[in-house]
Amino acid sequence: MNKKITLLILITLYFSLPVFSIETAGQLSKINSNNSEVYFRSGLSKARIKDYVGAIADFTKSVETDNNLVSAYWARGLAKTQIGDFAGAIDDFNSVLSVNPSSENVYYMRGLARKEIKDYTNAIEDFNKELMYNPQNENAYLNRGICQKDLGQYEEAINDFNVVLKINPKNIDAYYNRAGAKWSLEDFNGAEVDYTSVININRNYANAYYNRGCVRYNLSNYQGAVQDFSIAIDLNKEDMESYFLRGLSRLFTEEFSKSIEDLEYARKLSLARENYKMYEGIMDFIKIVQEAQ
Repeated sequence: MNKKITLLILITLYFSLPVFSIETAGQLSKINSNNSEVYFRSGLSKARIKDYVGAIADFTKSVETDNNLVSAYWARGLAKTQIGDFAGAIDDFNSVLSVNPSSENVYYMRGLARKEIKDYTNAIEDFNKELMYNPQNENAYLNRGICQKDLGQYEEAINDFNVVLKINPKNIDAYYNRAGAKWSLEDFNGAEVDYTSVININRNYANAYYNRGCVRYNLSNYQGAVQDFSIAIDLNKEDMESYFLRGLSRLFTEEFSKSIEDLEYARKLSLARENYKMYEGIMDFIKIVQEAQ
């Protein structure tokens, strides 16, 4: 399951608690300004309409009134993830855990927030703790694996993705990330199989076609690479890298005119993006193709 979808599910469940209307919450807060529960419910009301900044302000008033209200820290942390304040979310999840170290899903959410700020080592520790409480949490395995992959711990990452796929054989993110880990280990055949699994689940996954094309290029399957880069281009007409690599692949399939055409178009796109180094470098490849004709 996608990380954003997972966050949405948790937030939706939490923010679906009974709440006051905005008008009622405003009236009550004026009448009873010291009631942390009023501010908490008002924050939930605002979070439900995606006013996360307003929700955070209310949750802050709630914890200022009662700094032991764990639910307010938890809700404020979730709201902060929605505005990209992951460091602030981590602080709030720390507050929850300081009161209740076994709070459900908090280690997982703190792990996701730490992953977002690339604190992969501590994120892995959080996912480890989450799995102690919930050993069937496929998303904890998935995200731990992604952190391990980003740290270059490819074998460990593959092991986690394997577990995810035992729990859920249709987890597209596990296939995609396992393919990347296998690619890094130069297991090109294994990576090709996993990217194919991704494509079988989602025929419109442009990056999977692009990556499988790269893997097939490494396997000297140039015709297969051309086919994959062509589909990636169909899905994204401005994919400069796919035009460039399809052009190189067509050199080996002896489609010289088409190779030059692709390389020229990639060169045009690189100029539009002000990537002048790429623009000049492609000309060298065009000369190679011209000489091979």
